Amino acid sequence: MNPKSTSPLELGGSLPVPSVQELARSGEIPERYLRPEEDHASHVITVDDLELPVIDQVKLVDPEFFDKEEHSRLGWACRECGFFQLANHGIPEELIEKTKDDIMKFFKLPKKIEGVKQIPGHIDGYDQMFVHSEEQKIDWADVLIPNIQPFQNRDMTFWPTNPPGIHLTHSTLKIEKVADHLYRLMAKDLGVNPQDMLNIFSGQIQSRESLSEGRQKKSSMSNPLVLGRSLPVPNVQELARSDQIPERYLKPEVDATSLATIDDDELPVIDLMKLLDPELIDREELLKLGSACKEWGFFQIINHGIPEEVIEKTKDDINKFFKLPLKEKEAIKQIPGHIEGYGQMFVHSEEQKLDWADVLILGILPSQNRDLRFWPTNPSTFRDTLDTYTSKVARVVDSLYGLMAKDLGVDTQDMLKMSSDQLQTVRINYYPPCKQANKVLGLSPHSDANALTVLLQANDVPGLQIRKNDKWFLIKPKPGAFIINVGDMMEIITNGRYKSIEHRAIINMEEERLSIATFHSPRLDLVLRPFPELIDSDGELYKAITVKEYTSEYFAGKLNGKNALESVKLRK
Repeated sequence: MNPKSTSPLELGGSLPVPSVQELARSGEIPERYLRPEEDHASHVITVDDLELPVIDQVKLVDPEFFDKEEHSRLGWACRECGFFQLANHGIPEELIEKTKDDIMKFFKLPKKIEGVKQIPGHIDGYDQMFVHSEEQKIDWADVLIPNIQPFQNRDMTFWPTNPPGIHLTHSTLKIEKVADHLYRLMAKDLGVNPQDMLNIFSGQIQSRESLSEGRQKKSSMSNPLVLGRSLPVPNVQELARSDQIPERYLKPEVDATSLATIDDDELPVIDLMKLLDPELIDREELLKLGSACKEWGFFQIINHGIPEEVIEKTKDDINKFFKLPLKEKEAIKQIPGHIEGYGQMFVHSEEQKLDWADVLILGILPSQNRDLRFWPTNPSTFRDTLDTYTSKVARVVDSLYGLMAKDLGVDTQDMLKMSSDQLQTVRINYYPPCKQANKVLGLSPHSDANALTVLLQANDVPGLQIRKNDKWFLIKPKPGAFIINVGDMMEIITNGRYKSIEHRAIINMEEERLSIATFHSPRLDLVLRPFPELIDSDGELYKAITVKEYTSEYFAGKLNGKNALESVKLRK
């Protein structure tokens, strides 16, 4: 059940009223709608297009176009008008048009109210608002009001199933990102610490007065996890309680690999504040980001804007989940033929060497990919915590896409179009300690199939290693930082400019290690090919392939270095 304390719509009630759309078909207007005292024509003054302030967001968030006067104008608009228009907000036009089109289609349906009509005592659903008596004058309108954020507020009873394929989750996520930008800018205008303002809205409630995404069946056309298969394996957390390590987990070659150490200041650390805050813009930081993607394929980000309490709550819930008894964790274990849920990945034979880890794999975006059968209910806050965390990570990734486009000389809108319906999945990793840690691996060497990965270390035990110049380097995350890595799909669309780097996870002899990796990919039907601006005299370096085809091929084999990426290279 949805906690009443989190849903503003449960605080309201409204009496049922006739459908105005149906009333409009006749020439009769019921008395309750007539308001003779409202002589609209005598009280309305036409506002010239230039009178209501128009704020250009690009001039406030893009370092190349930053305009302090625009910032002052935003503050003036809030103080004097309380209203303003926002231009160049970064929400793709096709997403806006798709949302508008679906709204039109819904209100043209002959039986809209079936299944989504408001119920007594609630305003969630299709009907009206603020009607509290039978004598009250009524507005000439029909409305549909669904809850959007936080995730547990979504009562799918009131989400239409027609038209299918509505993308409201994506549009509201983009709107939430715009709102976060505005909160930050307003804080500066007011002389308030921007982080304090963001903290107030870190768990913000979002509802929509018009149309929602629609209750949909989980579609294989939008869910990359349905493309993967994995055989069941023993629970490693239980195996770790004994001193016996099954032969299938021993990998003697691990001990023979060449290791090196990365100094604390060697792996690039990118300060996002210097790239997104107009007052602190540092062009050198953008060059540093580009160099990190080209030379390392990995970097850390700090000052990313995700509140510390969101990060700490995420870590805490992950730790609590893996401390549950095995029987309770296995209530959400993977089912045959699927990789979503609690178990393992990339296991295709009974003889295959195995990784020393247990994982929880969940689909996040689009929202219809969320199979709640596999979302833990213990700890009780897990679902809402993960929803909040992943929505904020998605916004950080959107910012990185825009910055990468600038570094590459690619049209920013083209990059954002590629990610406008992005897929987001998480893999939550538990690596138990092992007495023979030098002979096992938590995660086999591989590169990620997706475009960008965001990794959060959930405790203080390091274990991520990356391969550079044929040596393995151990990464030690900075406090509060995220580790970002370029995936295969990003290497393909940048024609090899950005590098998808091989990496692995090692095991500690004494302590467990936990982490959460959040993967971001374009929609499944998108064709992966380089941006035209990045094709030089050598031509395209990778064959064109859809996201779905590449993901299928990646999931079909065991993790084995960069084999998947090598298979699509046109020049070996």
